[in-house]
Amino acid sequence: MGLRGGPEFFALLAGNIEGFAAAADQDDHLHVDYFPDHDCLAEGSGSVVVALDGDVIPTS
Repeated sequence: MGLRGGPEFFALLAGNIEGFAAAADQDDHLHVDYFPDHDCLAEGSGSVVVALDGDVIPTS
């Protein structure tokens, strides 16, 4: 499965992931799932789970 969308979609997704990463605990995860009136996902879209991994060294 891949991700498809325009610049607005990827900017929103990136902002959501950055906000999650800045505020989350080491074992937290974020679900990106469709719901009615979602800002950028269409009905029938697959889900994405973003998880923090304490073993990864930040690049910034």
